[in-house]
Amino acid sequence: RQVLVTTGATRGDQVAVLTGVKEGDTVVTAGQIKLRQGSLLAINNSVQPLNDPNPKPRDQ
Repeated sequence: RQVLVTTGATRGDQVAVLTGVKEGDTVVTAGQIKLRQGSLLAINNSVQPLNDPNPKPRDQ
């Protein structure tokens, strides 16, 4: 289901979510433009973001 969230501070490509989700919720981080309420999902957790407290910008 779609929920509204309140975001906070950012660090690199990480964003703090202050309200709207709780521990254990599944969050869609890519492809959400294609979702509709009630859509079936195939969850693929094979790609995990790095948890780097001091991320460096990528060369463009």
